Amino acid sequence: MTGVDPKKIKIGYRGKEIPIRVSGESDGAFDVNDVIEFYGQGISRDSSEFEFTETNIYWLSAGNHDALRMQEKDGTPGSNGPPDSFQTTVYVEQDTFYTQVIPNGEGKDHWFWGGLIRATESRSFPFTIKNNSTAKKGCTFRYYLQGKTDMVQNPDHHTRVYLNGILVDDQRWDGFSQFINSVNLPNCNLINGNNTVRLDSVGDTGAVVDSFLFNWFEIDYWDQYVAENNVLFFNGVGASPVDFSVMGFTQNDINVFDISDPLNPARIINHRVDPVGTSTTVSFQDNFQGQRNYVALTSSQFDTPSNLFQDNPSTLKDLQNGADYIIIAHESFLNSVNPLADHRRSRGLRVVTVDVMDIYDEFGFGMENPQAIKDFIKFAFENWQRPAPMYVLLVGDATLDYKDNLKRGFKNLVPSHLVETAFIQTSSDNWFVSVSGDDSIPDLFIGRISVKTPGQADAVVNKILAYEKALPTGWVNRVQFVADNPDAGGDFEAASEDLIQLLPGNISPLRVYQTQVGSGAQTAIRNNINNGVLVTNYTGHGSVSLWANMFSSSAVSSLSNAGKPTFVVTLNCLNGFFNDPYEGGVDPLGNAHGIPLAEAFVNAPNKGAIAAWSPTGLGFTFEHDLMAQELFDAIFNQGNHILGSVTTQAKVSAYSKFGISVDNLETFVLFGDPAGNLSAP
Repeated sequence: MTGVDPKKIKIGYRGKEIPIRVSGESDGAFDVNDVIEFYGQGISRDSSEFEFTETNIYWLSAGNHDALRMQEKDGTPGSNGPPDSFQTTVYVEQDTFYTQVIPNGEGKDHWFWGGLIRATESRSFPFTIKNNSTAKKGCTFRYYLQGKTDMVQNPDHHTRVYLNGILVDDQRWDGFSQFINSVNLPNCNLINGNNTVRLDSVGDTGAVVDSFLFNWFEIDYWDQYVAENNVLFFNGVGASPVDFSVMGFTQNDINVFDISDPLNPARIINHRVDPVGTSTTVSFQDNFQGQRNYVALTSSQFDTPSNLFQDNPSTLKDLQNGADYIIIAHESFLNSVNPLADHRRSRGLRVVTVDVMDIYDEFGFGMENPQAIKDFIKFAFENWQRPAPMYVLLVGDATLDYKDNLKRGFKNLVPSHLVETAFIQTSSDNWFVSVSGDDSIPDLFIGRISVKTPGQADAVVNKILAYEKALPTGWVNRVQFVADNPDAGGDFEAASEDLIQLLPGNISPLRVYQTQVGSGAQTAIRNNINNGVLVTNYTGHGSVSLWANMFSSSAVSSLSNAGKPTFVVTLNCLNGFFNDPYEGGVDPLGNAHGIPLAEAFVNAPNKGAIAAWSPTGLGFTFEHDLMAQELFDAIFNQGNHILGSVTTQAKVSAYSKFGISVDNLETFVLFGDPAGNLSAP
């Protein structure tokens, strides 16, 4: 910041300036040894961003006026005796296990510590405290369990909780409950050093299956005014001047701050530093009513930001902006999508390409949060020059493990939003474009190119451009219908026949029904795709990477349909679960997770699919069939060949005409370009 008047240096947080201290600013120059001090915090557990990140963002800049500076408070010690302890809380949680399934899970935490706890099983959870008060022994213990089974017995769970081997709670509770309990312990047996909470599932309720999950525990206890590693966060309660004395420092340069208002901290001056034996004590006085919060620390414990980035300002809130087609991409894919943007411009669309980080900066104060993306789309839809944007393309893969709790190294390149469906929690890109009113009906057409590397992005873009520039030939007059064995879950062949009835006479249906082809299903599907089919429709059971036992993600690599990519429609479960945190690995229960089949089809270079329309969640065949009927009617009888338009029309029409579940609106995802043109005859 050479040449900047240090008095003009400021720091912003969530759009507001916070007071800071700039040492050495009196000479009018910001020199190499000058220091900017401010009180910064991590993301609070109560914050809406905590689900997505624990990294807070502060904005450093220089303005035209003298900036806010931290106030100073006189802390000259008095003669009152200092309190010997204060009440604080130790909170212990580890997010190591994710579950999609929590009944009535809206707003509930889906991350837990250590996986399922079954009947007669015992788990221990260690934690450490220091300088626990020996004078005040009372504490309050709280913990959070989540039931995962619900049997006929009521109650069907029996749990016992121990603190350092002493039973502190014995409870019977029932079903899928979110069980949060609080216990007051007059004689808390906390010890300085290593402590353990043990949780036992007693297993005596008679339930055939008894299991639950453990989330967190916290303990309110009395701590002493003793620094730990030359820092202590503490509080005091008073109605008159209160003297404080904090012991245990190993250095003399001790700083004290009043952080009762974290956005307006004050520096305590005129405090006293005294040697006491082999350590150092800091003493000060403050005059207040109620409770104040403080931190005392040596200069060596001042932290530095984890990262410092230069912001390249953007203009997304400029009302002169206008677009028909918005591409939101991770910065690593911006070069890859430029040819697609130019192609759409050549077709008459106003195109804007946006770095997702610019959206975070302008609509999320720099923090990575899917809400910022939705807020941007809503702003553009309502405020940019008319006509309003019509298409949104997201370019980048996602994971629901936003904070990498599983330590697999996956990153959200362009995140999705999690919704609670009737069955599971899963991802919804539809949420981003439901911007008018409080319903889930999409107001723009949205698609996603779910890629991890620029090479994958290049391959998908090249495939789209080649597809749209090629002249259709005879293969576009064929449509493949793949159907699983009929069973109690649905008559998948009958659903396929419903769709075939909607085809005009010039379109030939190719049937691959499990009851007819048996073990030859994969070969038949592959041969049809290789020979060229406009649409490949699958109806039946499925998982993330499978069509029952008929086709899989790994089989996509064996395709050879260069120049003839198909449009894949999957009327099953989970084929579009693109933000699976265990993708390509094994979950804690030992289940292998492959690449989502929809993603594998679309990302296959120079083969596979031009696009896929697939669910991220679970659903019913009859609802899928109704949507597919609307889709096929729109494509083959109404002439709607724009992928984003026709898939959105199918969802909304089935929802408005037949009352299908809103879950289908939320969870069906278009993998591909929403402005892409299907080469239908």
